[in-house]
Amino acid sequence: MSLRKQDKLRRRNKKETAEEEDPYYGLKLKSREEYQKEYEETLSFKPIRPEEDSEKTGTFTYLFDKDDTGIDPAMREKLKNLHEKRRRRVNEVVKETGTNDVAKEDIYSITTAISLDDIRKEAAKKGVDISQQPIPLEEPQKPRERPRKEEDKPSIQDPQERPLPMQAVQNPQIDAHLPEGEKTTYRPTGTPVHIVPLNDLTTPVFNESRAYPRVSRSAPKEEKMPRKEERASRPVIAAPAAEKQEETAIPVSRPVVPAKVPDRFADAAVPIDKTDVKEKPLKKKASGRPIVQLTEKSAPADQPQEPVKEAELPKKKSSSRTPVQPDKKIQEPQHRTPPVEKPAARKPQPLHIAGRPEELDDYNAPEDAAAIFHQLGGALRELALRLSITGICSVLELIFGVMGKFGILGTSALGTTVYLLSSLVFLAVAVAFCGVTVFGGLKALVRLRANADSGVAVASIVGLIQGVYSLFAQNAFGKGQLYLYTVVVCAALFLNTLGKLLMVRRVNKNFHYITSPGKKYAVEKFDDHNTALQMAEGVTIDTPEIACQRETGFLKNFLRLSYSDDPSDRSSQFLAPVLFCASLILFLLMLLFIQPGDVGSALTAFAAATCASIPLMNMLSVNLPLSRVSHVATQCGGMIIGFPAVQYFSGANAVLVDAKDLFPRGSIVLNGIKTFRGQQMDSAIIDAAALLQAAGGPLSSLFSQITRSQMAGAPKVENIQYEDGLGISGWVGGRRVLIGSRKLLSHHNVTPSSEELEKKYMKGGRQVVYLSVSGELSAMFIITYKADRHRSQELQRMEDNGISLIVRSNDPNVTAPFLAALFGLDTHTVRVLPDRLGQVYESMEKQPKKEANALIATRGRTTTMMRLVTACVRQRSNISLAVVLQNVSAVLGFVLVAFLCWQKGMQQVSTLGIFIYEAFWCLAIWLVPKLRKP
Repeated sequence: MSLRKQDKLRRRNKKETAEEEDPYYGLKLKSREEYQKEYEETLSFKPIRPEEDSEKTGTFTYLFDKDDTGIDPAMREKLKNLHEKRRRRVNEVVKETGTNDVAKEDIYSITTAISLDDIRKEAAKKGVDISQQPIPLEEPQKPRERPRKEEDKPSIQDPQERPLPMQAVQNPQIDAHLPEGEKTTYRPTGTPVHIVPLNDLTTPVFNESRAYPRVSRSAPKEEKMPRKEERASRPVIAAPAAEKQEETAIPVSRPVVPAKVPDRFADAAVPIDKTDVKEKPLKKKASGRPIVQLTEKSAPADQPQEPVKEAELPKKKSSSRTPVQPDKKIQEPQHRTPPVEKPAARKPQPLHIAGRPEELDDYNAPEDAAAIFHQLGGALRELALRLSITGICSVLELIFGVMGKFGILGTSALGTTVYLLSSLVFLAVAVAFCGVTVFGGLKALVRLRANADSGVAVASIVGLIQGVYSLFAQNAFGKGQLYLYTVVVCAALFLNTLGKLLMVRRVNKNFHYITSPGKKYAVEKFDDHNTALQMAEGVTIDTPEIACQRETGFLKNFLRLSYSDDPSDRSSQFLAPVLFCASLILFLLMLLFIQPGDVGSALTAFAAATCASIPLMNMLSVNLPLSRVSHVATQCGGMIIGFPAVQYFSGANAVLVDAKDLFPRGSIVLNGIKTFRGQQMDSAIIDAAALLQAAGGPLSSLFSQITRSQMAGAPKVENIQYEDGLGISGWVGGRRVLIGSRKLLSHHNVTPSSEELEKKYMKGGRQVVYLSVSGELSAMFIITYKADRHRSQELQRMEDNGISLIVRSNDPNVTAPFLAALFGLDTHTVRVLPDRLGQVYESMEKQPKKEANALIATRGRTTTMMRLVTACVRQRSNISLAVVLQNVSAVLGFVLVAFLCWQKGMQQVSTLGIFIYEAFWCLAIWLVPKLRKP
């Protein structure tokens, strides 16, 4: 057999096999037109099988079996009678309802009232096949108007301009009885033309209502009116004016019936005016966006509320109404409350910057930083210029004074005229540049509110007067009978400016710290006196003043505290006027009694007394120690505002800290772990770490280092409790976890290890901590506490200055004897708080303060707080000592000058003697406070 025949045979066998396997093999389908025709027949109202007997005229008769040979004759007779009775009842109902149109098919019944044969015969007479004639589209008939009850309504006229629309009146529907007549049928008049879906009734009802006339408002029944106070405080809701649209006029004869239309502004609480206003038909389209206006509170109850503008609320009630513009924004309802009388604003005290009293706005918000920086920068530049000028004048005064007396480098002494004139010029220049200081000091002295500038101001004026007088009495000055003290006055102005420059620099540096980013902690005293007494029990003798730090959001009163009065200002308020009056009395005594008529001697005695009694270091006696404290604060990462902070915290006798601040990360070392009864340590340590992480304390950092990579899915911790001196207990993942001493285990009926085993591991200053999970002893941790050198130094400095240590801890090993031995402290100066008081401190620490006084600020480091509180205690005594030395020098200088003048020894009160005297006291005031470091 050839290959071609084999291939042909193979294809034939394959075709036969495929035909046998095809499930639709031999299936013959109809054409598409036949299927479409059958589908259209199912949608028509005529019977599906017209070739069959159609004596039964029901629309759905094809659903019933045509063959009735098996039906009982009696049953057939009953069915026939039933159909006849039903047909008669339908005809009676149709006649009663007034429906005479019997030519319409009853599509709601199983059988129609008219047979299809009759319909076909009627159509055949007209020569039209009813099955082929298309059904015409009929326009929907307008619904018949229902007769309404006639009412006496005012004729529709063109009214005046309608005022602002208020709340719509919702009148009840008038119950109108319809007259008897032809009844309306609700059956369809033919094949449906248009079907309206009733999913949304709002839109068609609203569109239909627009064709109805506008109904005038009528007075409704009186309702209970709200109280006057409530009506006055509620807003009036009014709809804005809408666009006008033309409509056809409505005949007057048509009865107008008030329609009950839903009102979108029905929530308004204030009633509208019920006056008879004739209106036009509806020509405005209501806007869906209400405008809320305020009403005047003074409106009487019998008058409608009138809307007023928000800007006119404080004014009197206007007699005319203002229409609401639709393009204006909606005003929110505001409830007007009676004004509350505020106390008169307290006028701020003038702050002296660069010697100039200024009304400074304090630092109240971060937005004020730029203005304050600008102000401080200007003050620094002004003081730097003033310092350089007064310094140069002082040096030149000293040089010309030496040259006028002795000469320099072999040159002869200057002439008297040159010396006197140059001294006067240099003093005048210095006073001119320090005019603000001189004027401010004299002004305060006249008002009997002397300040640190008053003594320098008096000496400057007296020095200028003596310098002018010296030009007319050169012989007395040339012979050495009288002396000029201008060099002392220039030095006093220089030192005064230097003290102010140090103060402004400190303020500028502190302000940079205040405005720097990052968290700030304000150091303050514990304000609950009764709780403070319990906390400091046994560690303080006097009234406890406990210092602690707390996170704060804003440090307030910065400028006010920075420029507040210090001891030098307070001492000057008394000392400056007293010494001025004493110097003036000395001048009069010299002029009238000691050397009568000698104006030069009296004026020289007056100048010598004022220069000797000048507190040259008045500004530096306080600002130098404060600058040292500020330098210490900068090194520690903190800030001290100035003398107010030193004075406030100088009485602190205790510091409250948390135990975790005494033992930072790395100060607790894990020496080993002793397991018991083959417990799985991984899950136990994770439970312990989760509990300590939630409870906090020194041990939390240790366990977080152990389980650093396994804390992502830590179990839930609940019911944490610290038992005084025992340890921590809580529920972790549904398991009871205990971490603490052996007493804690015994308290919870857990058997600890033997005391011999515990003592074995506690050698060399080590401590043990037990871990129990689900009532079983899991492990014993052997740990070592190391004292931080920096913290030990600060704690010992605190103890030396009478400041005790109060610790809040949840570590059973952290006790007062343990801390005293570890940090080298006295046991009587350390106390560990019980859990009841510790929770007070913990709650305070967890709630940051919104704002606090800017006295001492830190970044949260406990060592910074301890260092600055100790510095305040130490520097308070240094400042007091410097001020005392300054006052002694001023009083003693006046006494010496007065004694020499009384003894007629004016030749002994030389310029060099006064200068050396003042230099000695300046050196003493500068050195003595430095002997005791802050």
